[in-house]
Amino acid sequence: MPNDLKSSTVFQEGTQSIHRTISLLRTVAEANDQGMRLYQIAKKAGLPNTTTHRILSVLVSEDFLDYDPFSKCYYIGIELHSLGTKAKRFAMKEKYRLCLENIAHKTHDSVYLVLRSGFDALCIDSIEGESSIRIMTYNVGSRRPLGIGAGSLALLAFSSDNDIEAVLNANRLRYKRHGDITVNKVKTMIKNTRKFGFVFNEGTYMKGINGVGVPLYDNKGEITAAISVASISERINFARAKKITKLIKSEISLIR
Repeated sequence: MPNDLKSSTVFQEGTQSIHRTISLLRTVAEANDQGMRLYQIAKKAGLPNTTTHRILSVLVSEDFLDYDPFSKCYYIGIELHSLGTKAKRFAMKEKYRLCLENIAHKTHDSVYLVLRSGFDALCIDSIEGESSIRIMTYNVGSRRPLGIGAGSLALLAFSSDNDIEAVLNANRLRYKRHGDITVNKVKTMIKNTRKFGFVFNEGTYMKGINGVGVPLYDNKGEITAAISVASISERINFARAKKITKLIKSEISLIR
């Protein structure tokens, strides 16, 4: 067989394998909550059981799929969830970058964009304030238990009551690592946040540092992220916190 023909054959086989792999991932993803067994996946993908099993085995070894030996079902794996989260972070960061810049420019304070990640709040972007007193309380890539910090509390406080209870139970012991924070104190902060309609955080995470937090919603009314502003307590009191909240909401409304 000529070399160019061999190369063409190898290329076609390679692309075919990629198409089959993607097809299997999509098939499993469509029924991820219930999981799917080998014969179900093979039938829906239109592939032989042996071929399907070979590809699925590789995907499991790379953590793109999970396999439950008891139910004999396949599920989406942690690696795909991780890639999806990374893609979401990038999209959210790009979408709100100008918004954060405008807020930082107008307030002269530090601004943060945080996402929920399990029972944590994850900082995915931040801009240092231009005021003479600069402070960065939340580094990009760092995490906090939901409820600790202005942005983190904004993600939690406006969630459903059942979700809040699950988070509080999961983070109960973790709160003890953050000073005098307890579940009851977080519940009180949630109550006040819902009353005000925004987060006004007085030195909860760091003594002498106050913060403002506002949740971001998608078209379905679900919380997707939160924006927070932080500075020393002399710069952010309750009255100014209301003004900053209004500014944040105004900047968010300009995003299309």
